[in-house]
Amino acid sequence: MWTRTLITAYRALFFLSWATFLASFLCFLYLRATSASRPTAERPVAIKDHGARYYVTRSQERTYRGLLTGGAAGIGTVLVLGFLLQFGARVPLFSEPEPRERR
Repeated sequence: MWTRTLITAYRALFFLSWATFLASFLCFLYLRATSASRPTAERPVAIKDHGARYYVTRSQERTYRGLLTGGAAGIGTVLVLGFLLQFGARVPLFSEPEPRERR
């Protein structure tokens, strides 16, 4: 049934979005633990968190920003797509679909 395929794809997208946010959080924890307190030639880029600055390399900053952007785009997509599927296409995303009739 096509609704089961849509539900599975939606749940996979939700999981990927969640995993991206988890990866960005873990990346931030790693960056915070390995960062410099002042800018250096090796770590010139600042990442700000609640007023604190952590200086990291450019590649680390690109990775962290990419994960944040991917997570934000993913959660936005999950919300809009979930609304359209649930209320527009009447696909039961948050309850089990009715079982198929056996003939």
